[in-house]
Amino acid sequence: MLFVSLGAMYMTSPHNRDGRLGWFWVFTLSMSFVVGVSVIQYSPKVVLLAAGTTWIIVCGAAAYSHGLAKRGKDLDSWGPALGGLLTTVVILSFANIFLRLPWLSVGLSAVSVILFTFYLAYDLCRLYLEKDATDPMMEDGLLPAVEIYLDIINIFVNLLSLIGGSSGDD
Repeated sequence: MLFVSLGAMYMTSPHNRDGRLGWFWVFTLSMSFVVGVSVIQYSPKVVLLAAGTTWIIVCGAAAYSHGLAKRGKDLDSWGPALGGLLTTVVILSFANIFLRLPWLSVGLSAVSVILFTFYLAYDLCRLYLEKDATDPMMEDGLLPAVEIYLDIINIFVNLLSLIGGSSGDD
């Protein structure tokens, strides 16, 4: 349902706000279920540490992006590099399903935390500067919210993997 709702939200007309909002709710509930299942395998101490670290990262990225936006600067030049790095991480993650290399898994989690922190700053800066204000797909704010939500969830899940793996609490 996660990918179906995300696809449906993108395909629903921007003028059908109720339809897009409904798909947003389905997406949010589906993502909550996925994260909940992911968290079950970790101790409460690891989950709280990952959540606290995520909160600190999000506050830092928000402050940095807001400061840039107040000065009229953007992070649009980061887009291609972030996209290339994300593609590399996805390919290596898929390959590691078959390779099962623990060091690659740890490395990918560490790189993903950094990558999604940069993506969060990039997306927040675009939001603060209203870069997508004229795009009809983005004007209702649901898709930018999904982008930011996914950045934060990816930071949290990868921190869980890093902290849980280092504490022996997989």
